[in-house]
Amino acid sequence: MRNKNEAGFTIIELMIAAAVFSTVLLIVSYGVIQVGRAFYKGSTMSATQETTRTIIEDISQAIQFSGDTVTTTIVSSGPGGIIKGFCVGDRQYSYVLNKQLTDGTPGTEQARHVMMVDNVLGCNGTTAAKDIFAANPAGRELVGINMRLSKLDIQCARNAAGACVPGLFNITVGVASGDYNALRDSDGDGIKDTCDGGASNQFCATSRLTTTVRQRVQ
Repeated sequence: MRNKNEAGFTIIELMIAAAVFSTVLLIVSYGVIQVGRAFYKGSTMSATQETTRTIIEDISQAIQFSGDTVTTTIVSSGPGGIIKGFCVGDRQYSYVLNKQLTDGTPGTEQARHVMMVDNVLGCNGTTAAKDIFAANPAGRELVGINMRLSKLDIQCARNAAGACVPGLFNITVGVASGDYNALRDSDGDGIKDTCDGGASNQFCATSRLTTTVRQRVQ
């Protein structure tokens, strides 16, 4: 026969225990999600910065050791937009701004290639930019998957009088990573170059670097 004085859990106590356990589980789950988001954000930022450094170093080395000036090539066009380009000696760079690199079928704001570098003998101002929208263009891609080129500017460095300094160049490269809706146009030039700061911010990263390069061989 059961003793009436035996201790046990009432339904109320069980409900309270379940509520406490659920709250703790919710807090732990939220913490894990936040850590995951922070890790993804950090990885995206690191990859974006590394891509920007790789591009600017590639161009810098070409300028330093080619002994030739930077020459703008003929602008060409493809199904994805306007393709620009420039030569540094026999090294040709072809690129498109504001298009996300994809490894699948390109959408409206995407492209199979964003910035290609290739060795082209005799590259000069009459050379057309490479059709980087083609399926398999010759050359090497410099931009990573899900990234876009938001800025590329190469100008001669100028002295106090405003004249170009021979053999000295200023290079600015900007790279943005993330879907089109995760980015915004910060200066009204039609190019998405800044994270929008909304809910998709953890899936977005931007990087911009500027350097000055002097030709070592002339």
